[in-house]
Amino acid sequence: MEFEYKRDKGERHTYRVSLQITRDPDDGSLGYVAKVHRGEDYLGELKPIRLRETDVDEAFAEARAFVVRDIDDLVGIRE
Repeated sequence: MEFEYKRDKGERHTYRVSLQITRDPDDGSLGYVAKVHRGEDYLGELKPIRLRETDVDEAFAEARAFVVRDIDDLVGIRE
């Protein structure tokens, strides 16, 4: 899943995020990988977090909320 997110504070850049849900082979829990770009610049991957949701569609929504929070707070991202 890809989406764009524009910060509403600071320099208000628009970020393009590639979000992928992952499943732990040992216990089946879901997590995510989020790769972030601003324009053509690759900014890296955000720190993944194990998700509480067990349904993949709901996991995407949960992961997106974490990613948006990290972008808003500039966690792992430089303006």
